[in-house]
Amino acid sequence: MRPFLIANFPRIVGGGEISLRDLVRGLNARGIKTLTGIPEPGGLSVEGDRVLLPRAVPMMAARIRQIAHSIDIIHATGPHSLTAAYLARTGKPILWHVRVAAPDRYDFLFKRFATVIVANSFATADRFRGSNKVRVVYNGIDIPVPAKTPLPKKGRKNIAVVGRWTEEKGIEDLVPAIRELSKEEIEFHFLGERREPIKSRVEKALGEQRKQCRFHEYVPNAAAHLGEFDMVVVPSRIEGFGRIAVEALVNGVPPVARPVGGLKEILEGLDALFLPEHPAEWTETIRHLLDNPPYDRRRLIARGKKFSLTRHVKNIIAVYRDLLKKRCHSYNLSISPEDNSIN
Repeated sequence: MRPFLIANFPRIVGGGEISLRDLVRGLNARGIKTLTGIPEPGGLSVEGDRVLLPRAVPMMAARIRQIAHSIDIIHATGPHSLTAAYLARTGKPILWHVRVAAPDRYDFLFKRFATVIVANSFATADRFRGSNKVRVVYNGIDIPVPAKTPLPKKGRKNIAVVGRWTEEKGIEDLVPAIRELSKEEIEFHFLGERREPIKSRVEKALGEQRKQCRFHEYVPNAAAHLGEFDMVVVPSRIEGFGRIAVEALVNGVPPVARPVGGLKEILEGLDALFLPEHPAEWTETIRHLLDNPPYDRRRLIARGKKFSLTRHVKNIIAVYRDLLKKRCHSYNLSISPEDNSIN
């Protein structure tokens, strides 16, 4: 069995690339020799063999056709590579790994291109309601080694907000709470790329309280720092999975999040960590949870371990084996009780 995994981007821009890198590492550790396609100009570091791919779909399809004799499965991680894999007409089964919950207007075509669709949560799988091609496999997270140099200073309550500043991440909804709480010896740390125009709007809305915030831009291994914080806030408006929430859990830190998408699945049974529907109520909720943690570290860590990389790799291998046995017609929108259940 040799899978050919195709990255979306030539470098890490978010959790999708981190998840791909970890999956490749896990597969090779299980003795499965992978080949990873990296869009030009490359730069994404992964274990195992790798090949550079042109960005243009027709050229990518031609390159996939050239190497098809050396692979058994094509594992596409985005619609771009899925389309190229389909147009390559290699006769190899195509797995499309979907990590985004928001529907695409071309989903009706993408469903036809894929032999099987792996969704990273039921929220993501809902994009393809009614399809018998879908399998839910939650992302897998390793417990990180703590960073040697901490980001926050001691003596204050510290809250982390992790991720790129995009509309769906809901950073602007958090501004009123930041303005109030930063007056109370509570420091907010932002780990991730601040994109325009949201960057300018947030800075203007924060006013003088911006000086009470710390902006770390991109931190290569943010998960290794999360154990340094008292809380991680995830204000996402939509979320296919919610990697940051799991990384907080395995560090024993409460992720306080909007009850949307995959976050509802990750925090099932930890309902006290959900933010209210209206952002105007977030200030009091965050303040209360900082002063009165509803769950101890052991419970948080135990929940986070349900989403282990070991389990994720095992379940992906099971999908590969089903593909090679041509049993994809038996897939339903469900989780195998043995391999995928997290309860």
